[in-house]
Amino acid sequence: MLQTGESGAKCEAMRKTILTAGCILALASCKKSETTTAVTALPPAQNQSVAATNEPPGPEIDPCSFLTSDQIQAILGEPLKDVRRNEKIEGILLVTQCFFELPTVSNSAVLTVTQKSSAAEARDPKDVWAETFTGGKNAAGSTGRKKVKPPRAVEGLGDGAFWAGNPKIGSLYVLKGNAYFRISIGGNEGPEVKIEKCKALAQKVLEHSF
Repeated sequence: MLQTGESGAKCEAMRKTILTAGCILALASCKKSETTTAVTALPPAQNQSVAATNEPPGPEIDPCSFLTSDQIQAILGEPLKDVRRNEKIEGILLVTQCFFELPTVSNSAVLTVTQKSSAAEARDPKDVWAETFTGGKNAAGSTGRKKVKPPRAVEGLGDGAFWAGNPKIGSLYVLKGNAYFRISIGGNEGPEVKIEKCKALAQKVLEHSF
């Protein structure tokens, strides 16, 4: 069972992370004028610190380099148009995200890598992962007021993988060593198609060291 108190508070960062991709891709599914505003609002800079902190950043990592335009086109059906990266420290976790923009913005993808931060109270991401995905009732089972299905185990990826979300918006989470990453894609396809595409993208990400 997912612990409350301190453990629950320390899992809050991952709970927020689960919401992020859904919000971005939901916005990207709006009409073109609204989509343009949503994309423009994303942090545009490399190495931009989104959360104020006195702690130095962790190891340099660029998830935007983990997927090439050719790979994106082969899996998602469109070439890469642009990338937007942002980085932030969420207490115990260092979160680095890349938004892979496609010509059809609603079909774009988001890749987020979560590592241990350099904060004194930092915990291992794999421990947060275990509490979130393997601890009975878990935080990935709901997003705000909207309840979603419990995470679904996905075999054959990294050190463990789960699909979490609802029929319209979902994300693939993959554990690799003491870090984990999340992949979300847009579009109107069903969850089974999205899972297969996210698995293909995850295989490419797993080829990199982080």
